[in-house]
Amino acid sequence: MPANPSNHLFQPLVKGEQTEIISVRVPKSWMPQINSVIAASGKPKAEYLRDLVENTFFGTSSSSTSPAQNLQSVEQPTQDLSSNNLVEPSLADKIMEKYPTPIALAYRRFHNAQLNVYEQMRRLVDLYEYTTFFVFNLVLADLFQRLDPIYIKDKGVRNAFKDFSMERRIKFMEEVIKVASTGHGTSLFIPELVDSAVTNYANNLKELRNELAHKGTASESVQRRILDKKKPIIDELLCELKFLIDYRLVRIPGLHYEGGQLIYQMMVYQGEVPFLDTKPIGGDLQLERSCLADRNHLVILNNQGKVLDLHPLYQLVSNEKTQDEEHMCFLKQCKDQEKRVYVESIQTSAVFALDGLDALKELAEVKLLAQPPNS
Repeated sequence: MPANPSNHLFQPLVKGEQTEIISVRVPKSWMPQINSVIAASGKPKAEYLRDLVENTFFGTSSSSTSPAQNLQSVEQPTQDLSSNNLVEPSLADKIMEKYPTPIALAYRRFHNAQLNVYEQMRRLVDLYEYTTFFVFNLVLADLFQRLDPIYIKDKGVRNAFKDFSMERRIKFMEEVIKVASTGHGTSLFIPELVDSAVTNYANNLKELRNELAHKGTASESVQRRILDKKKPIIDELLCELKFLIDYRLVRIPGLHYEGGQLIYQMMVYQGEVPFLDTKPIGGDLQLERSCLADRNHLVILNNQGKVLDLHPLYQLVSNEKTQDEEHMCFLKQCKDQEKRVYVESIQTSAVFALDGLDALKELAEVKLLAQPPNS
């Protein structure tokens, strides 16, 4: 394979009587940082890379594994380079690999629309709304499941979960987070929200859909200017949510004993593609009985094994509307006159009605006070 100086790091390396061809292809975007690290070492590039290879694959290790055996794939040396802090994963990579699936999937669609600025703008709006809805539903679920009842004077804000208004949802988040930050009631399940600027960034983008919907179709250059202006704000919003990596959106369908140890199985909705995982329960990780949710419910799992049940704000739905495929859906709107809730599929963005409004209203009546306490 011919070497390409722009993104090819290692040349043939001779060690004694053996020659191993060590070839690592990396994205060109990595090269400025790699070259900066090499320059900081004070060594010529060839000498630095030779030392790195010798220390990594030859060194003083007693292992009999040959360098060729270590190089099982091109990706392995690349991972080794990353672990040596040569390259920090990009924000886009972190989002698509580690953020909850509703956000990761929306980001992937935006990322894949780079060749069409009109589609990019639509995907940017979706990304903002999916992200804001996710945080709003986390806060609402926390209130419904754990926090003390709260009084919010503005009826529209108090019932923000019922309509499409993003502004009311953001104000609702601000009200609940403000109360939690004063120590009233139980602390938030995700306490990082208290010191974050999530609602500030969300406020800066709340009119994005309306701005696009209520104007004539803008030219490509105008769309590009809007995109260049709004995308950094969404990047800041997503960066502000980096603590979500420490929480997992999961469904826990079963528990069983194995080798005298209690094991729980869970479907993990992290990154673009859900995956099955198993974990032992014991030591510092305990699933408290009072925290367990229905096996079909989506929950947020923290590092201490505690869960926050997101039902009915996030649901797994399989019916004729989804062609009997399982879709993750989130609450979009409630209609009292129909006694139904409207949910949106994160897979297709299709909106359809479900039963369950009465149960949702019961939760709201208990936790969202219509009058100030002790009035």
